[in-house]
Amino acid sequence: MLTHSFRRLRRRFTQFSKSEEWTLLSAAAIIGLVMGAVATAFILPIHWMEEHADEVPRNILIWLIPIAPIIGALLTGLVLYAKGDDESHTAPGVSSVMLAVHRKRSRMHWTVAIRKWIASTCTIASGGSAGAEGPIATIGAVIGSNLARLFGSRSEHAATLLGCGAAAGIASVFNAPV
Repeated sequence: MLTHSFRRLRRRFTQFSKSEEWTLLSAAAIIGLVMGAVATAFILPIHWMEEHADEVPRNILIWLIPIAPIIGALLTGLVLYAKGDDESHTAPGVSSVMLAVHRKRSRMHWTVAIRKWIASTCTIASGGSAGAEGPIATIGAVIGSNLARLFGSRSEHAATLLGCGAAAGIASVFNAPV
């Protein structure tokens, strides 16, 4: 049923568009809107952990400071290296995005985004040394890649939409909507 709805949406989208450039621009705008919501959902648990860290009692905090990053690193390792159908999830930072553009015809599987999301949240929320920029760029690239596939875009347009997703993710993390 979901596949049928996507096919119908794609058919309507291509009927509505007057030119290939307009279609690409519309798809990029949709990716930007989606990434604004996704970036907010990505950042909220991290901010929640930061805000509630002050409420931890001092006697527990003494033990939590050295143990939390270790637990976060173990959880991150479990998430990233669990057996999956795509090896690009193990690439650090935006390397998985570059791998997809150069070697995989701009195709990225949803599991890459899900694993990066969970692993990055575990790392950052536990006090690990990482930032939100790389993971959200990867998540945006996955969304752009899959929306390009959903709309039936050609390979070169898929790379453009993949880049739009990565850029939208970074822009949304820095609160730069334009």
